[in-house]
Amino acid sequence: MKRRFPFVLLLASLGGCTTFSALQGDIDATLDGYVQQQEYGKALQVFEFVPSDHPRHQHLLGRKAHIEMLAHRYALQVEKEAGALESGDNWAGALELYRAARARLSGHPHLEKAYQTFLQHREARLAWLEQELLVLRGEALLRSLPLVEELVRTDAEAWAGRRRLERDRRDAQEVGQRLAPLAQRALEERRLKEAAHLADLAVRLAPGDETETLQRTIANLERKEEARVRASRAKVQARQRETESQSLRAAFSKAYSAGDYIEARRVLNRLRELVGEDKLRDDTARLREATATRIEALMSEGASLYSRGEFQEAIARWTEVTHLDPDHTQARDHIERAQRVVETLSRLRGSKAGTAP
Repeated sequence: MKRRFPFVLLLASLGGCTTFSALQGDIDATLDGYVQQQEYGKALQVFEFVPSDHPRHQHLLGRKAHIEMLAHRYALQVEKEAGALESGDNWAGALELYRAARARLSGHPHLEKAYQTFLQHREARLAWLEQELLVLRGEALLRSLPLVEELVRTDAEAWAGRRRLERDRRDAQEVGQRLAPLAQRALEERRLKEAAHLADLAVRLAPGDETETLQRTIANLERKEEARVRASRAKVQARQRETESQSLRAAFSKAYSAGDYIEARRVLNRLRELVGEDKLRDDTARLREATATRIEALMSEGASLYSRGEFQEAIARWTEVTHLDPDHTQARDHIERAQRVVETLSRLRGSKAGTAP
């Protein structure tokens, strides 16, 4: 026989004759009903009245764990849906969703934390909107005041204009005084650009020692922040240059070791732009000496090939010299001379072929 609950207590805590009568029957059916309705709070309250010696205690503990898991998933889903509504600027919809969820799952830690975060976001949004409206009001006053003053100067007997001028000046003073603490808060939160704009507006609307001092403080901090940003950017650029220079040094060593002096020179020129000539004196001298040795060998090889009548091979050696040293006039002269010889020989061969029987 199933054990009965202390139903008077259940009725008081869960409420309603329907709940009471349902608990008179099968507990699992009651829990299933609550879960189906997403009334996880009521479902979990049921377990508070289950005594430890209940014959189905272990089974109910398992059900409790499962419902707690469902409740947590529900809280996560509510947070996600409310976040989407908040992102869509549907604050009322998000608030209604949280209210309904908290009625079903009162006191759930994750749900409460998400709800409090939502309230903080809403308060921040409201504060921003109020500040924007105040800024717009101040900017409008700055535009309208000179016109009203000119109106009064033009028609000194216009009492309506004088009254409007007095009112606008009072409004300007009030708005300026309200903007000053907002500028101070923005300053404390290191929102310097916003603080500078608010302080400038406050000074123009309501000039005074405090607002002017605040404005100077913000201006000094802005200059310091700009200097900090420049220094930070310079450090990043220095690290980038160092990384690139290390990569180029490795490329130079590889090209030099492979005897590719043209590539080594190209890499060295790029390095020179990064680190300057002074740090590359040894590498420059080493490359210059190796290039001179290669040029001397190529010039000698070209001359030897030329003397054996291997003109094209000789031209190839001297052409390589001009790649290593574009200003090497001797190599260019040798190339031109060898090309003339090749052309002459080609004409002679053609003449002989034409006179053959």
